[in-house]
Amino acid sequence: MLLNTPKISSWLTLFTFAISTALIPACSLSRLPRNMSLKAFDPHRKEFTCNYEKAAEPPLNQEAEALFREGLALTSFDLWPDDRDHKKAAILWTKASEKDHWGAMLNLATLYLRGAGVERDTELAVQMVEKAMLLGVPRAFHLMVRIT
Repeated sequence: MLLNTPKISSWLTLFTFAISTALIPACSLSRLPRNMSLKAFDPHRKEFTCNYEKAAEPPLNQEAEALFREGLALTSFDLWPDDRDHKKAAILWTKASEKDHWGAMLNLATLYLRGAGVERDTELAVQMVEKAMLLGVPRAFHLMVRIT
């Protein structure tokens, strides 16, 4: 009722504009600690090549792949929830991620986010996903969006 009067309505609009313009410099993306240039997401780029996600994934070390698969077996949904060993899987995926196995990095990050088998540590999870992003793994970008 009172807000519908032209004088108050224009005052609220002016106030909202003043607040939003004052906050924009404080939220500048260039000041964020993890801001990085993402060429793939530039809407003004001249060229675009459509690729399958599998083609963009880096090759995997066979020893790391064996560790990764062993960790998957320990956390399989075919097992009863009480029979799943997230702690041992975290150890195996840590070893595999040290050999740049991106799947192990993403699974380990998920364990750190949930606190399953390891102490919950969001910062360490973000670092694991960032490492996979630097390897160019498309799924890492997707997981980072879900984390933040």
